[in-house]
Amino acid sequence: MWTLSGFADEIDPDLQTQCDVLAGLGIRYVEFRSAWDVNVLDLDDDQVDEVVRILAANDLSVSSIGSPIGKINIEDDFDAHVTRMERALAVAKRLNAPYIRVFSFFLRADQPPADYRDEVIRRMRILAEKINRYTAPVTVLLPRGGISIISAPGQPFHDPPGRGQRRFVGLGLA
Repeated sequence: MWTLSGFADEIDPDLQTQCDVLAGLGIRYVEFRSAWDVNVLDLDDDQVDEVVRILAANDLSVSSIGSPIGKINIEDDFDAHVTRMERALAVAKRLNAPYIRVFSFFLRADQPPADYRDEVIRRMRILAEKINRYTAPVTVLLPRGGISIISAPGQPFHDPPGRGQRRFVGLGLA
């Protein structure tokens, strides 16, 4: 049997309205990206508690945090982004979300990928180290083609079979 999940913030900014529509469609899981026009990582702790309350009252679970981590240009400030990764991990724990979506940074047309490869790997390594130190169960969804170098044995994104819970899952995207 398939479990259907998706973004609900495209229904309406109001979380209760989102829940009402999902319930009417028989959908029990949401990839949580925003509520009240506030990105999931920008919700304060009280707002996250309200999300937990509303979702529970509507018998909805979070399948994934639809984070914007890595959804910046490769030359944009990265330090602030590392802090956002820490917030993503904390919010995922609070919402009992088993997955966090992560992007592998964007390049403009005038930025040749080969010129930025080392910087992408450096940034992804830093994120991987944060994730690997995190104690709650969470898996990070990454584009498979973007992490092959650092997902090899001995590298930060390596996820050996039999480890118990997989930490990093490639989406099969090129």
